[in-house]
Amino acid sequence: MGIAMGRFGERGDLKTYAGSGCADRYRAWRQAALCTALSTLAIVPYAQTAPNGGTEMSVVARAAQTVGIRQCFPVIDRVSSRVLADNQGQDIVADWDHINPDNAPFFSLTGFQYHGEPALFSLTTIPDNVGHCAILAERISVSPVSCTQVASKQLVGYRGTPLVKAITVYSLPSRPRETITLSNIAGGCLIVRRQVEYQWPAAPASPGSSK
Repeated sequence: MGIAMGRFGERGDLKTYAGSGCADRYRAWRQAALCTALSTLAIVPYAQTAPNGGTEMSVVARAAQTVGIRQCFPVIDRVSSRVLADNQGQDIVADWDHINPDNAPFFSLTGFQYHGEPALFSLTTIPDNVGHCAILAERISVSPVSCTQVASKQLVGYRGTPLVKAITVYSLPSRPRETITLSNIAGGCLIVRRQVEYQWPAAPASPGSSK
């Protein structure tokens, strides 16, 4: 499996670099050709609006569309647009299967500015063979106040579970696949908001089933 890594600028440019593990199972000549192709700098234009003619897509959605992600594109577009709405200075590094992108995982890490402060957004999608996608989304930021203050103001009702020293994971029973991890650091608090979904879109509930 050939894996390519690319850096997508806010202008919509795609810069592709050689990835790791270039197809050991391919013949040497094909492996060499693929690695050469992946190491070439490429500039690829993006469509600037969403496919349905709505608001402009996030840099993550534009990157996924450019490299050929189709099955998981709707959830990439939905989640990334929500997380990155009204933020500035977005830039992304992405990894994908260069040979068969739509049937393999898509990994992305986006840096952006939130109220003038840097933050990170990590989004991974994995398609299955029946039209669903597994999703892992993480938003990473730093607050200038202590983790105790963050928890008391933002996480009322959450249950905290200590991990190693200075790190606590918070969760709600009503949202079992979401966690917020706080870690005390010098001068503030590191905040990691994490959400996992195994089958998106979820199957509709059957009539008469309990909620």
